[in-house]
Amino acid sequence: MVRSSREREILAAIADDLTTTDPALAETMTRCGPAGSRPRLPVSPKQDGLLTVALVTLVVAAVLMPASWWAVLGLLTTLVVIPWMLLRAIERKGFD
Repeated sequence: MVRSSREREILAAIADDLTTTDPALAETMTRCGPAGSRPRLPVSPKQDGLLTVALVTLVVAAVLMPASWWAVLGLLTTLVVIPWMLLRAIERKGFD
Protein backbone atom coordinates (compact mmCIF):
# COMPACT_ATOMS: atom_id res chain seq x y z
CA MET A 1 0.00 0.00 0.00
CA VAL A 2 1.46 3.34 -1.04
CA ARG A 3 0.73 6.26 1.26
CA SER A 4 0.95 9.94 0.47
CA SER A 5 3.36 12.15 2.37
CA ARG A 6 0.44 13.68 4.27
CA GLU A 7 -0.74 10.22 5.38
CA ARG A 8 2.80 9.30 6.46
CA GLU A 9 3.03 12.52 8.50
CA ILE A 10 -0.31 11.82 10.20
CA LEU A 11 0.72 8.25 11.00
CA ALA A 12 4.09 9.43 12.35
CA ALA A 13 2.30 11.94 14.59
CA ILE A 14 -0.04 9.23 15.88
CA ALA A 15 2.92 6.92 16.54
CA ASP A 16 4.80 9.66 18.41
CA ASP A 17 1.72 10.47 20.50
CA LEU A 18 1.21 6.79 21.29
CA THR A 19 4.85 6.35 22.27
CA THR A 20 4.67 9.23 24.73
CA THR A 21 1.24 8.45 26.21
CA ASP A 22 1.41 4.63 26.38
CA PRO A 23 4.90 3.21 25.83
CA ALA A 24 3.85 -0.33 26.82
CA LEU A 25 1.16 -0.45 24.12
CA ALA A 26 3.57 1.05 21.57
CA GLU A 27 6.11 -1.68 22.41
CA THR A 28 3.49 -4.39 22.07
CA MET A 29 2.33 -3.08 18.72
CA THR A 30 5.92 -2.82 17.47
CA ARG A 31 6.67 -6.38 18.59
CA CYS A 32 3.53 -7.80 16.94
CA GLY A 33 4.29 -6.31 13.53
CA PRO A 34 2.24 -4.26 11.10
CA ALA A 35 -1.54 -4.11 11.33
CA GLY A 36 -3.21 -7.05 9.66
CA SER A 37 -0.20 -9.35 9.94
CA ARG A 38 -0.46 -12.48 11.98
CA PRO A 39 2.44 -14.25 13.60
CA ARG A 40 3.06 -17.68 12.15
CA LEU A 41 2.46 -20.52 14.51
CA PRO A 42 5.59 -22.45 15.31
CA VAL A 43 5.92 -25.67 13.37
CA SER A 44 5.71 -28.74 15.53
CA PRO A 45 6.76 -31.79 13.49
CA LYS A 46 5.82 -34.13 16.34
CA GLN A 47 2.22 -32.84 16.54
CA ASP A 48 1.84 -32.68 12.78
CA GLY A 49 3.23 -36.21 12.44
CA LEU A 50 0.81 -37.54 15.05
CA LEU A 51 -2.10 -35.85 13.32
CA THR A 52 -1.04 -37.31 9.97
CA VAL A 53 -0.78 -40.81 11.43
CA ALA A 54 -4.20 -40.48 13.08
CA LEU A 55 -5.86 -39.24 9.90
CA VAL A 56 -4.24 -41.91 7.72
CA THR A 57 -5.42 -44.53 10.21
CA LEU A 58 -8.97 -43.16 10.00
CA VAL A 59 -8.86 -43.15 6.18
CA VAL A 60 -7.65 -46.76 6.11
CA ALA A 61 -10.35 -47.71 8.60
CA ALA A 62 -12.96 -46.00 6.40
CA VAL A 63 -11.84 -48.08 3.43
CA LEU A 64 -11.97 -51.32 5.41
CA MET A 65 -15.23 -50.66 7.29
CA PRO A 66 -18.68 -51.06 5.80
CA ALA A 67 -20.56 -47.88 4.87
CA SER A 68 -22.74 -48.18 7.97
CA TRP A 69 -19.70 -47.28 10.12
CA TRP A 70 -18.75 -44.15 8.18
CA ALA A 71 -20.74 -41.90 10.51
CA VAL A 72 -18.74 -43.22 13.46
CA LEU A 73 -15.49 -42.65 11.59
CA GLY A 74 -16.63 -39.14 10.67
CA LEU A 75 -17.29 -38.45 14.34
CA LEU A 76 -13.86 -39.80 15.30
CA THR A 77 -12.24 -37.67 12.61
CA THR A 78 -14.04 -34.60 13.95
CA LEU A 79 -12.92 -35.46 17.48
CA VAL A 80 -9.31 -35.61 16.26
CA VAL A 81 -9.22 -32.64 13.89
CA ILE A 82 -11.19 -30.01 15.82
CA PRO A 83 -9.16 -30.25 19.06
CA TRP A 84 -5.94 -30.30 17.03
CA MET A 85 -6.95 -27.14 15.18
CA LEU A 86 -7.94 -25.41 18.41
CA LEU A 87 -4.70 -26.35 20.14
CA ARG A 88 -2.67 -25.11 17.18
CA ALA A 89 -4.63 -21.84 17.18
CA ILE A 90 -3.94 -21.11 20.85
CA GLU A 91 -0.38 -22.39 20.90
CA ARG A 92 1.77 -19.55 22.18
CA LYS A 93 5.36 -20.83 22.00
CA GLY A 94 7.70 -18.05 21.02
CA PHE A 95 5.10 -15.28 21.29
CA ASP A 96 5.10 -14.60 25.02
